[in-house]
Amino acid sequence: MKSAEVELADHCIAAYELARGSKSPMVQYLISMALIELGYQIAGLEPGKIQ
Repeated sequence: MKSAEVELADHCIAAYELARGSKSPMVQYLISMALIELGYQIAGLEPGKIQ
């Protein structure tokens, strides 16, 4: 079973693919930022801290 973060990332990737076809760079940017944050959570890292 997938963790909640991985499942959410899958949905965000699908949303990002749809947003790429739109004319809205802001939507693309916001979804990409959500994906970056989810990546940190999945990897168990905290942004801005040296591991």
